[in-house]
Amino acid sequence: MADRAGFTVGIGVRDITPPDTLIRDGRIWLWGFGSRTKPADGVHDRLNAQALVIRDAQGAAIVLVSVDLGALDPFLTAAVRVRVEREHGIPAERTCINVTHTHGAPAVVSIPTWSPRFDRADPEYLRLVEDGIVDAIRAAILAEAPAALQFARGSTGIAYDRHFGEPGFHDPTLDVLRAIRPNGETIVTACFTACHAVARGDYNRVNTDFVGPARMRIEQEFGGVALFFQAFTGISNPKVRDAERIGAELAEHVIGLCRGSMEEITGSVEGRLDVIRFPFQPLPAESNLKRARETAGIYRRWARAMAELGSTCPAELTTPIQAIRIGEGEDAWILSISAHEVTSDLGAPIRALRPRNRVTLLGFSNSQLSYLPSRRVLTLPSAEEPFPFCANYEGGVAFAWYGHRAPLSFDVDERFVAGYAALLDRAPAY
Repeated sequence: MADRAGFTVGIGVRDITPPDTLIRDGRIWLWGFGSRTKPADGVHDRLNAQALVIRDAQGAAIVLVSVDLGALDPFLTAAVRVRVEREHGIPAERTCINVTHTHGAPAVVSIPTWSPRFDRADPEYLRLVEDGIVDAIRAAILAEAPAALQFARGSTGIAYDRHFGEPGFHDPTLDVLRAIRPNGETIVTACFTACHAVARGDYNRVNTDFVGPARMRIEQEFGGVALFFQAFTGISNPKVRDAERIGAELAEHVIGLCRGSMEEITGSVEGRLDVIRFPFQPLPAESNLKRARETAGIYRRWARAMAELGSTCPAELTTPIQAIRIGEGEDAWILSISAHEVTSDLGAPIRALRPRNRVTLLGFSNSQLSYLPSRRVLTLPSAEEPFPFCANYEGGVAFAWYGHRAPLSFDVDERFVAGYAALLDRAPAY
């Protein structure tokens, strides 16, 4: 049990790399690039599920999980939460699963607009992932020990705004959390920042992209386990297509923050959950649907999926949101957590809801099945002749890849901020 003002902290890691038998049988298809045409042809990096458990002096615990995956089905998150609550008594609102968004991990969601074999997750691999996450959490709980929590905020220059270009709206914020034993030994170093894990492009071997090299360098420096959590990254790409270079640069920025002045966090922990429902725009005009049906590739598959879904096609994007508080009052650390690929420019108004607190933004959490672009991204740049939506990727064409009927309605900013305001206001301690 933690002392009166401190915490107990545990870390658990489980390997979720697909077995060689699945790769040899051609059953593992890597998610994230439509340019791939064959199953994975080997393993470059091992994939991990990493679980961090932080428990306060009253016995309440929160669980932060980082998983080397590109997407995430909310049914997987729900299954993990049920098992964790049943086995350990930690309620769903205190468990967060964040994916690193590596584009070198197996498909774990089923989306009908992807080409055959990429559109279905392998059920055996899905079971391995679920069990791996649950086992990592179990191991973290068993490993809990008294620790001090330290926080620092800085910035990193590893990414840029791929949508608008420089200076753009990319958020370079780099937050770091460390857990230190009473003897000074490092248990965990966790970093939180925004950068698409696409530095290796469509390389067709299982890999962690820049995340693995960054974690390895941090662990070499401090010991313990290093974790990476993906922030509001929807328009943020690595500045160079070199995973080792990007990983090394991120690691040095993290190490520099840890070598500087870090602030201790003390107090209790709490979690809250809610859902925001964003309406999609109407299905495109019949002329665009007809044109899509007559076009090869993604647009034809999208038009076929829309026809098959018919009136059952979802009219809204269900977006789980979560707030986790660690600490007390204005000194508390608040994680504002959203599903999907949130674009960076939606971050500032969320931080502004609690301007006196340390607020860390996480996207890609608990469900990762869409882009979540701001109105600015939805409208600029736009095409004079939209097909099937517009020439804008994050605010248009990506919605075809994710199997949605159309992009989000233009009131997305107001709905997003109002959803978080309501979530935080229901928890006075935040």
